[in-house]
Order: sequence, then structure tokens, then C-alpha cells
Amino acid sequence: MKIVEIRQIFANKDLRNRIGFIFFVAVVYTFLAHVPIPIAEPVILKDFLRNTLQGDNFLGLANLFNGGAISNFSITIIGLSPYITASIIIQLLTQVLPNLQQLSEEGERGQEKINYYTRLFTLPVAIVQAIGTVFLIRQTAVSLGGLDFLAGAQLSNWVLIISTIVAGSMILMWLGELITEKGIGNGVSVLIFFSIVAGLPQLIAGNFTVSITGDSGAFTGALLIVTAILTTAFVVLITEAQRNIPISYAKRASVSQATINNYLPIRLLTSGVIPIIFALALLSLPAFLGRILQEASTDWVVSLANWLQVHYDSNNWFYNFNYFILIIGFSYFYTFIIFKPDQIAENLQKQSGFVPGIRPGEETVSYIKTRLKRLTIIGALALAAISLLPYFLSVTFNISQNLTLSGTSLVIIVAVVVETYKQIEAKLITANYDRF
Repeated sequence: MKIVEIRQIFANKDLRNRIGFIFFVAVVYTFLAHVPIPIAEPVILKDFLRNTLQGDNFLGLANLFNGGAISNFSITIIGLSPYITASIIIQLLTQVLPNLQQLSEEGERGQEKINYYTRLFTLPVAIVQAIGTVFLIRQTAVSLGGLDFLAGAQLSNWVLIISTIVAGSMILMWLGELITEKGIGNGVSVLIFFSIVAGLPQLIAGNFTVSITGDSGAFTGALLIVTAILTTAFVVLITEAQRNIPISYAKRASVSQATINNYLPIRLLTSGVIPIIFALALLSLPAFLGRILQEASTDWVVSLANWLQVHYDSNNWFYNFNYFILIIGFSYFYTFIIFKPDQIAENLQKQSGFVPGIRPGEETVSYIKTRLKRLTIIGALALAAISLLPYFLSVTFNISQNLTLSGTSLVIIVAVVVETYKQIEAKLITANYDRF
């Protein structure tokens, strides 16, 4: 970012307020991640969890994306996962249920109702996930450390704990929506960005230290550095890449017909980093279920639980294959939710705009859809490939297993930073345009 642009940001009151609000929410979010759930002996449980998370891929991943809330056993222990799950389900239902599909086509008013239904559905999802998470952590604490932090707990204690966790998740949902409304960027992405930034330096340092020990330490260390640099550069490239469709606007002058030329930008990665977040949230559910079912008394249930834990471990090929497919699927799906060719074509026609050589109306819609599909497939493949690069490196060169976690986190961080920068840049251009 240029010095001139930084000065313009501080000179723009609206941008100052939006950026300041994001930092304010970051402080609140960090504070909430350290507010403990009301239980007996929280310090002993925290020490146990911090030691356990170092060798647990599933809980380690959840802890990183929740801002360390699991290691602190805080009220935000389930994070934004219920809201993300509810969003995925509601968005899928909009493609199936006629009423929701009609709402999605009603513009801003319809989207507000869909958001309202998403919030309502988040509540039962949060309750179920809170109960499951408490059972999972209790089960882990008992089996590995002989620590039953809920021994002798009555129904009122359970209600208090679950209610506190659900309230923490709903507060995060509210903060995310406030960022989208009063800050910059997608609120969910920004909050996850804060979570990762808080824990990533320690994770990367640990991976680097472990990886460089041994005979090939120098080579491995150099490989990690080069990979991080190339990953950052590639994410910036695919995030900023776009194709400009030429648009002409016909304006009637007093005598002659004048034509104003412009363009419609279609980004290579219209969906941003949301497909990665959705894919990770969805893939965490089988592993979560497997951990809960592993103490079942029925043999086939235990076998199923073991299969889920093995195959949905972040270092398993089956998990990463599904991860690859889901990123592509969500990229395609989410792109057509936020970018609607039919509405764009309709707006162009109302403003006397047209694509040169293409008839207004259905032909324009088909033209934009075709370009959007091609770009989305390329962008989705690129995003999925770069997300799986750390996994292939860890398998090929026998590097630290947590490298996959670090690589995914790096992709999200870079993508959110670039997206936020682009939105700031767009607001600066709009502000400068409004002066004239």
C-alpha cells in the first residue's frame, strides 16, 4: 500500500471509522477467547488441554480457528462453526425449496430474510454442537488424563455450561455481521483471520523447528521458506486476477448519439476464501462425530468411529481428496450466490448498457454466465491446488504433519488481507469520485 493511500485512509472519516471498528472487534474477540466457562478447577483443565492439543490434529485445528478458545476452555469454544454450518445448509436449501429460492431473487429485502432464517437456525446447531464439544473434551480429559471436570455435575450445571457456550457463539455471529455492516470485508473471514493470526506464529515456529532437525534440516528449512513465499505470491495473484468484459453505454446527446465505454470486471476468485472456510467446517463434522462415538458399547459403532477418525484426519489422503472436491464445489456454488448474471444483465439494460456484439437480455445473461463459469473453474482449481500443496510437501519430504495446518492458515490470511486491501482501494476510489 502506497504512502499516499495510507494518508487518504486517515483523511477519510468513513474509512477511519470502519478500520477502527475492526480493531475494536478484534480486541473484544480476543477478550472473549479468554473468558472461561464456569466450571470447577478451570486452571487444571486449561493446562491439560494445552498439553493435549500439541498432538491432536482435530482439536488443534479447531483451536487455531477459534482463537485459542479450546485451550482456554472459553465461552467461544465452538466459535463461528454453528453459524457457518447453518449458512451452508440454508444456502443449499435455497436451491431446493421454492420459497427460499424466490426470496434469494428478491434482492436486498429477500437476502435480509434469508439472513434472519440463518440466525434462527444457528441457535439449535449451536446447542447441539456445544453439547457434543463438552462431551468430547470431557471424554478426552478422562481417557488421557483421568480428569473428569464434570464429576458430580447436576442438570443446572450442564444448562449453565451449554447456555454459556451457545451465548458465546451467538455473540461471535453478531460481531461477524457487525464487521460486514460497519467494517470492511466479510465478517466471518475477518474473525477467522484474527483467530489464525493469534496462533499462527507459534505454530509456524514449531513446525519450522521440528522440520529442520535431522540430516536434511537445511534443505527442509529452505523448502519451507520458499514454499511460504511462493504460496503468498500465488494467492495474491489469483485473488487479484480478473477478466474485464467490455460494456458500452449509449447516451443521447442533443443531436448525435454518443457512446461511453466501460467494463464489467469478473474476478478469477469471486468467492474469495469462503470455500476453504466452508470446506473445513464441513470436514470437521465426521471427525467430530467419530471422536464422540469412539466410547460406544456397540462394536459396529466403534468401528465406524475409528474409520471416521482415521479417514478424516487432516493428514489422511481421503480427507484431502474431499477437501479438494469441496473447495471446488463451494467455489462454484458460492460464486453464483453472490454474483448473479441475470440481475447484472437486467441492470445493464435499464442503464442503456450492452456488451458489444451481444444482444441485451437472455443473450447477455448467457454470455456473462459462460465467462463466469470458465473463470470460476480455473480459480477453484487454483485455490484447491494451493490449499493442498502443504499436504503434498509434508508427505513427499516427511515434514511436520502440522504443515498442512500452517499452509491452510497462510492461504486464508493472505486472501483476507488482499481482499480487504481491494475493498479499501475501492472505497478510496469511490470517495475521490464523489468529490467531483
